[in-house]
Amino acid sequence: MWIHLILIKKTTLYMTFYKFEDARERGQMLAKLKVLYEMFGLLPDDAELTDYLPLMLEFIDAGDWYMDERSGESI
Repeated sequence: MWIHLILIKKTTLYMTFYKFEDARERGQMLAKLKVLYEMFGLLPDDAELTDYLPLMLEFIDAGDWYMDERSGESI
């Protein structure tokens, strides 16, 4: 059981899990990421969590954020 949990934490593609695991702060960060994606034109599928690494890479690639004055703001 413990080995399985350690392996999941080391190999997960859900980036906020590394820092927050299942804490309330993770939910807040997921909500902030969703707002950020929508703010820059990426509408993520509701079936996927917003901290999923492939979705984050898609945002970097396809998000309409380049040269936007808000791109320097912190979330």
